Amino acid sequence: MIFNTLDKKEFEIVELLRFFAAFAVMCVHIPSIGYGHLGVDLFFIISGFVMMYSTEHNHSNFFLKRIIRIVPLYWTATFVLFIFALFFPSFLLTTSANFIHLIKSLFFIPFEKGGEHAPILTLGWTLNLEMYFYLLFAISLTINKNLRGVICSFLIFILFIYFHSSDSFYKIAYGNSIVLEFILGILAYQLIIKKEFISLENLFYLTLIIMPAILKLLSFPMISDLLLNKFSARVYSEGLPLFVLFIGLLWMFREIKIGNIFILLGGASYSLYLLHVYIIFFIQRVLIDQFNIFSMNMAVIIFIMIVCVLMSILSYLLFEKPITKYLRNKLSS
Repeated sequence: MIFNTLDKKEFEIVELLRFFAAFAVMCVHIPSIGYGHLGVDLFFIISGFVMMYSTEHNHSNFFLKRIIRIVPLYWTATFVLFIFALFFPSFLLTTSANFIHLIKSLFFIPFEKGGEHAPILTLGWTLNLEMYFYLLFAISLTINKNLRGVICSFLIFILFIYFHSSDSFYKIAYGNSIVLEFILGILAYQLIIKKEFISLENLFYLTLIIMPAILKLLSFPMISDLLLNKFSARVYSEGLPLFVLFIGLLWMFREIKIGNIFILLGGASYSLYLLHVYIIFFIQRVLIDQFNIFSMNMAVIIFIMIVCVLMSILSYLLFEKPITKYLRNKLSS
């Protein structure tokens, strides 16, 4: 997702927020907790902010750099899980060795599995939306770098309306109002970095965010059901409160140094986000279900959290960081 480090040091708080977002999503998948889905919304807001921030002075090879950051770990984890499904199908619950699903997962193409938007790697659905955002942002950069936020936000909104009004499966993916949270991140950049509190550009972003609600109130026939369920209204119920919290934290802690340990945890947030589901699944299926070593209690929950964080740090230091550095050096040369 937005797993990249900011160039300047005054917003180290973003690193900590990235870790908290990944940790929150991890808690969703820990038995007896099951809450923390707001981490995904926070990730999308941070993503809009970071993409604007990181391209202010250097936007060369933008899309290629995003691929270098996202693809290696995602593809590796996807291939490993696919091979596991191929040779040990009974061990997994819903994942099967479907080659069509594999190709679509690798190239971030949404598909339906069990009535849900669920690639081979469970949380890959959010990466599908991230890559979708990166593509639109790259197009916007090509058209006009200075207006990249306006152009990208407009594209997100128009495509959201189009997909939400369609009857295809893509309504579940690109017609989910969670995609509008990228616009909230772009607006956060305007407020915190540009320090533009009252401007036509900010009014434009706000209009795009509230327009679906206005269309609903006006009973616009194409999307008359837009606010009838939580799925459609996520940008309002989760996105807007987190947006207020995000800009508040950035404003208060913009010059606070958070320490190297939290920088490390922020760097490892991508590994934590992608891999925790399978670490938890392995612990539960092998150590609890099969060997009955312990039952699910507070000590086990803390143990699971520690293992997930430690494994993500190892993944970051031994795989993510070296691969990203190597590929970026190849790109620069």
